[in-house]
Amino acid sequence: MKKNIYKIIAVGAAALAILGFSGTYASFSDSVTVKNRIVTGDINITLKEYQKKSGKETEYKNPVEVLPGDFVSKIPRIKNMGMPCWIRTKLSFQNSSTKEEGLKEEYIQGISKDWKKIGEYYYYTKILESGKSTDFFAGITIPASWTEVHKGQKLQISIQTDAIQAANFTPDFQAMSPWGNQTIEKCIHETNGKIQCELDNVKLSVKFNGDAQKLLAVPDDFFRNFGEIMPGDMKKDTISISNTDKKEVELLFYTGIPNQTKEQTALLEKLSLSVSMNGKSLYKGNLKASSLGKPVSLGKFGTNAKGTLEFSVSAPSDLKNTEALRDASVNWIFAVKGKEQENGLSPSVTPSNPENPSADYENSQKGYNGTSSVKTGDETPVLPMIILLILSVGTGMFYLIIRKKGDKKI
Repeated sequence: MKKNIYKIIAVGAAALAILGFSGTYASFSDSVTVKNRIVTGDINITLKEYQKKSGKETEYKNPVEVLPGDFVSKIPRIKNMGMPCWIRTKLSFQNSSTKEEGLKEEYIQGISKDWKKIGEYYYYTKILESGKSTDFFAGITIPASWTEVHKGQKLQISIQTDAIQAANFTPDFQAMSPWGNQTIEKCIHETNGKIQCELDNVKLSVKFNGDAQKLLAVPDDFFRNFGEIMPGDMKKDTISISNTDKKEVELLFYTGIPNQTKEQTALLEKLSLSVSMNGKSLYKGNLKASSLGKPVSLGKFGTNAKGTLEFSVSAPSDLKNTEALRDASVNWIFAVKGKEQENGLSPSVTPSNPENPSADYENSQKGYNGTSSVKTGDETPVLPMIILLILSVGTGMFYLIIRKKGDKKI
């Protein structure tokens, strides 16, 4: 009789275990990481000199000697190797003799009408585009009035060329100082002279695919459309957020900083970031966005619901040359929360954020805004566990009653 009772209890316990297991609501979650790369632009110009002989252009070489009345072909050519810019030049003359007349600006020939002399500078009145070049003048005429007393002089012309970004700056060529009080810094970096090709704009999106139970992000860099950022720039873009699942889900957003150098981190702290969801501000601060290390809800999305995440990145107008051609990265992580139907096990989903240094935080945090945390697998809801516990207690009582009756019969 005892054996039969034990068999009944074993079967009952197994049935309850199956009942409790299959009756569990399995929550699911997924996340996707977008690595955003920000790049600062560069102002970089070159100055090379050429000469024309017999209609052919070659690199300029100082003539051994010149005669009164000679025209010396000397073509200073300025080429823009960086971002679009404004340029200006200043001439200075050196003469080995302090007694005799040397070269003067009036002897310079072939300055085009695109150059305007204001003060001690010649200002180029057009933007010099990336990869383009312009000639300052065509040559120098040696005065025909020079005589034997000028013989043996060593003559030299020095050309100083400055450049300032065209972005967010417009010179006033009617003013005494067209560039105002702008500080022209010494170029302290080197480049390989490559001109970056501008990419076509793409639409940014984050979508929870209900069929695959996956978050999808396109493209893999949400700063892709920005190109290079210059001092004073403000770059804007939008991300379409949507849900194609049959169930309502909540979408979350937070950030992480991948391994960055001290200089890269400093750049993130100098750039400003603004983020809003459907017009509601979520964050304003620097691009490092330390306060966004914890998930922020973007809202609950029903079937086929959509929203718009707007963001902008700004660079201060006083960004220095030390920041030129520097890049830095910040991870944006999007996560989803929801409930699957009460029909058994749900698949465990692993978030795709391999470069997110906050991954451990996502798995270990206890909550955000008073709610449960974003998980990376199945979790067991409380209600089914309570039901299972009650049924287990009932089974124990049933066992005691049978055991008691059995003892009486024996």
